[in-house]
Amino acid sequence: MLSFLFMGPVVSNPQGTVALAASLFPFTSPLIMIVRAAMIDVPAWQILLSSVILIATVVVIARLAAKIFRVGMLMYGKAASFREMAKWLRYKDQ
Repeated sequence: MLSFLFMGPVVSNPQGTVALAASLFPFTSPLIMIVRAAMIDVPAWQILLSSVILIATVVVIARLAAKIFRVGMLMYGKAASFREMAKWLRYKDQ
């Protein structure tokens, strides 16, 4: 849904700063990059950079989620507040 907030500025100026930033930001890049590519000839380096940032973000978030899940399973019955999850991310295996 965040992508739709940027849709107006992207459609009105697909080569602008807002369009470039939104096409590189991982949570908006899939939709915004497709819209930009349909409107203009997007340079290959921008498509490649957007893809690399998106894949790296997915890997990092998946690893964080896996760690929270693994430690959270050990803390069965404990409330999963943001403070507790931050502690779980800092937890080191022995």
